Amino acid sequence: MSDGQHNGNECDIFQGGETPDVSALDSLFSTFSADCAKFAARAAKNAKTRLCEWSGRSEDCRKWGSERKPAFPWNGASDVRPFTVDALINENVAHKINAMRLGAITAVPIGVDGSQTAGTARELIQWLTSPSKMREFRAEIVKCANWSEESGLSVLGFYWERVSEVRWKTVYVNDILGVSLPVAAYVRFAKEPVDDDGNLLTLAEIERTKRAAVASLAEFYGIEKLSEAEKLLDSCVERGAGQYPSVETVVDKPRVRAFRVGNDIFFPPDIDDIQNAPAVFTLEFLHPHELRSRIHTDEWDEKFVETVIGSSADTSPSEENAPRPSGTDSDSSDGYENTVKIATAYYRSHDKKGNVSLRFAIFAPDNTEAGAAKAGTLDFEPSRLPFELCPREEISRRVADARGTPEIAFGWQRDIKTQRDARNDKTAIEANPPRYYIAGRAPTAYGPGAMIPLRTADVNGIVREAPITPMSQS
Repeated sequence: MSDGQHNGNECDIFQGGETPDVSALDSLFSTFSADCAKFAARAAKNAKTRLCEWSGRSEDCRKWGSERKPAFPWNGASDVRPFTVDALINENVAHKINAMRLGAITAVPIGVDGSQTAGTARELIQWLTSPSKMREFRAEIVKCANWSEESGLSVLGFYWERVSEVRWKTVYVNDILGVSLPVAAYVRFAKEPVDDDGNLLTLAEIERTKRAAVASLAEFYGIEKLSEAEKLLDSCVERGAGQYPSVETVVDKPRVRAFRVGNDIFFPPDIDDIQNAPAVFTLEFLHPHELRSRIHTDEWDEKFVETVIGSSADTSPSEENAPRPSGTDSDSSDGYENTVKIATAYYRSHDKKGNVSLRFAIFAPDNTEAGAAKAGTLDFEPSRLPFELCPREEISRRVADARGTPEIAFGWQRDIKTQRDARNDKTAIEANPPRYYIAGRAPTAYGPGAMIPLRTADVNGIVREAPITPMSQS
């Protein structure tokens, strides 16, 4: 079903427990992808208008035909790319970015209990727009402004990004002595297996002390596997130092990301606000190493990751709802080979009691049998989807009706191109006009000051200076 016409039951998502219905979400994703196809086709046309791309265009900005279909008006005629629309978009984007840079954004408390929330929001705004973070924030805002001006609509997504990395840390035997009594006891027993009374310890007693020491080290240093903690203990005892894997958070900050409608974000185009959408889907293509890293950084299900990697030997975005670089052909798949298509669904569902909650689920549209990589409830306050629409204009209650600058300025660009082509062609034909000559006796040279031999005074005629018209002077 397309053009925003949805079955009521199709968008009414029931979820009784924590496990999402991936098949139902995938069906809804396919529906929304088809709904956004018309907007995506219009956006692709706008991108070609902006970049002055058309069939038969050559890099030297001239028209070249073939014997069956010669160029009009002649081979080598002017075929300039005026880039009028591109200049308009760049100017509008620059105005928006400059306004954001110079604008004084603040948060005002609402109500008696709003002071703390306003203070937090104010600190977040100042942090995002600080010089150290402005480059990252500005890059996404520039993309959003460009896509909004080009296609008429773009979307900003807001997330909290947390990235962890495994780093190996070195500790020395003196460092672990203070961890716990079992650790100190085992280090002493490893050198001299006697108790305080000088009695020789049994192997069972030493092993029991070692197990307690390993558990203490694992808990103290946050080591997940006891085998890693045991290696650390043995290394410290034998060599005086050892290493252990430590998972450290290297990125913990808010993140802003720009999306293109019908390209990497999908929702019903007949809505007036994205918060009224029954579901929103984002799309990305990940390489196998990126998928495996999400197991540790984002707590994705390991079985899901290995399943989708094993079943996607040749995944390319040549499908209908695959993302496309702006200004390229719809069937372009450059940069997406050997990747896996991953969709994230943000949706509202209800349970048997009628309670509505905002949830998310990450799945692979090409392999719904793998289930969900991760799913849960979005505990936002207030309950809102983490997206905001950025339309270029608001001319109706359908957000997809917003027009891009290429749709408005296409006529101006075409007129400018027509005038420039006509001026260049007229100048070229006036500077080097067609000439008559006797068959088999063509002039040997032509140009300023060229000496052309003649048998009689009027065989080819005297070459006169071409008249300069106002058009060729302009």
